[in-house]
Amino acid sequence: MRNPITPRNDEAPVGTAGITRTADAALRKSMKRIGQRVKVMLNKIPTQEITVNADTEYRYLIAPASIFQLADEIGDIIEQETDNGEMLEPYGVSSFNLGTTQAIANLDAQVPNYPITPESLQFSQPHQARINIVRSRMFEEMQNLNSTMKANLNRILAQGISEGKNPRVIARQIYQEAGIPEWNSGNNKASFARALRVARTEINHAHREAGRAQDRDANALGFKTKLLWFSALLPTTRKTHARRHGHY
Repeated sequence: MRNPITPRNDEAPVGTAGITRTADAALRKSMKRIGQRVKVMLNKIPTQEITVNADTEYRYLIAPASIFQLADEIGDIIEQETDNGEMLEPYGVSSFNLGTTQAIANLDAQVPNYPITPESLQFSQPHQARINIVRSRMFEEMQNLNSTMKANLNRILAQGISEGKNPRVIARQIYQEAGIPEWNSGNNKASFARALRVARTEINHAHREAGRAQDRDANALGFKTKLLWFSALLPTTRKTHARRHGHY
């Protein structure tokens, strides 16, 4: 029996760093556009500056019923800029395919004439079913993120308008909710930070599930296999994961 192929990069052992960086860049652009478009929507509402007890307030010339329509407009913007919640799915699928290819290459390196190839799996029903699960997970996570972002942005607008806040203050809060680093550095509860966590978690999950699927397929063919745990030994690595590093 020949030796398995082991990761060469201890800091990024699974090899999904490129996929994650591309997803991060796409999310950054998406969240930035959402923030900008909601701000444009705010600026279209006519305002009247008034003084109350020496304080400046702003009266927004919008019918109360129209304020409720803002939520639908915000929802439309979010859906458009996230491809109706599907924008992360290609990255999850790429990660799953990468994990599948790597797992098969590893098995082929140890088993002469290993019968499964990436090409033979590409259009097979089991492989497509697994990919659909990856798509479904990422879509559900993005829908949850979109719902939270819509609720938060609608609250910021409705509350700012009803309280007569300065439009610049509302715009700043909109950008803070979008959470692009140049607008809101360090807020791990902003939409961009939440989206990054979803992307990174699901991309790595897809890669991991691909390896497990090939492990099950190999066992079904009569090959006895073991999964070797590799963790990125970084300061942010969970202690439970670090302890499992190098173990079956």
